[in-house]
Amino acid sequence: MCMSECVRSISIKILRILIITRRKTGKEEQNIQFEIKTHGPKRDSGPISLIVNACASRDLSENVVGVCFVAQDITGQKTIMDKFTRIEGDYKAIVQNPNPLIPPIFGTDEFGWCSEWNQAMTELSGWCREDVIDKMLMGEVFGTHTACCRLKNQEDFVSLGIVLNNAMTGRDSEKLASHELQQAIHIQRLSEQTAAKRLKALAYIRRQIKNPLSGIVFSRKMMEGTELGDEQKRLLHTSAQCQRQLNKVLDDTDLDCIIDGYMDMEMMEFTLHEVLVASISQVMIKSTGKGIQIVNDIEEDIMTETLYGDSVRLQQVLADFLVICVNFTPNGGHLGLAASLTKDDLGQSVQLVHLEFRITHAGGGVPEELLSQMFGSNADASEEGISLHVSRKLVKLMNGDVQYLREAGKSTFIISVELAAANKP
Repeated sequence: MCMSECVRSISIKILRILIITRRKTGKEEQNIQFEIKTHGPKRDSGPISLIVNACASRDLSENVVGVCFVAQDITGQKTIMDKFTRIEGDYKAIVQNPNPLIPPIFGTDEFGWCSEWNQAMTELSGWCREDVIDKMLMGEVFGTHTACCRLKNQEDFVSLGIVLNNAMTGRDSEKLASHELQQAIHIQRLSEQTAAKRLKALAYIRRQIKNPLSGIVFSRKMMEGTELGDEQKRLLHTSAQCQRQLNKVLDDTDLDCIIDGYMDMEMMEFTLHEVLVASISQVMIKSTGKGIQIVNDIEEDIMTETLYGDSVRLQQVLADFLVICVNFTPNGGHLGLAASLTKDDLGQSVQLVHLEFRITHAGGGVPEELLSQMFGSNADASEEGISLHVSRKLVKLMNGDVQYLREAGKSTFIISVELAAANKP
């Protein structure tokens, strides 16, 4: 049998170098590794790994007349090393995984220096990974006399105590814990129960909203099959846009996906006109009740520009900022909409659109506390603050951002996004 037929395809190149090239040059090779196939009853046991040393045979004139190979079977050692590599990869995946289900993990090298400190340890102790890595585990990270981890503050100390008491299964934690720790555990349990009840209530509300929404969609589709005037068709289209937005919001069960920037944005064709009409319609009842005049100063060529992007998310963002502006505009006040658009060519057929909206409203403006919640600096955000925060994160997903400008007697939200447009022939 030809030698090349016995060697695995990934090792054929190595074999050719050994036999052909080295036979011509006479150069001797050492510690070359390749794999050969197994046959017969051992076919399913996998390839055999060899470490080969090659030396040349020469005649009296120092001409190369042959090549001699000395091989060592290292299949067992290589199998162990491959398993170690896989285990090492799994180990790193576990330690570096930010999933809250991963327990606190820390590790040390052979000299006692801290080599691992996962996210759960950071949340438990208050110390970041970079604060403890390459420090002595006993002495710098953990105390030498009390043999405990130095925590940053009292809150982290209480959290650690709760975790330790919950982990001690089979023992009466109420007898082990101090009065303060028992109180903290009791409060935590009440908080967990309250959170569970709120999740159930939220799931119920979502279901109860979706049911009548399905009826509204059905009625709208039935109306679309009748004879309608142009104005009626426009109103039905606006209604459909708002329904799509509501469906998107109802599907947003994981806000962390939006806040952390992991959500995929859709790419669809739309015009700014249909997005603005649907957004403005969501504040018309409230603005009419307060006697607020909404003026659209966006030029017609921008309104009718064909754009590509997530129109529903853009509609959601604009509606949120319009609602906030209407809420903080005095009765009988004024609210204006303006936009600018610039393009950069990305090729012969595609352009990058830089779109900037300005929503200007009269009055003293949005409170500073609410604006700080928009930028995520307040953990106990209000409903309006959460809405602004999520809207800004959606804008960030569109490669844009939000600013707020205060002037004498008026204030302005400046919302910038990036979309796509097709080059016009």
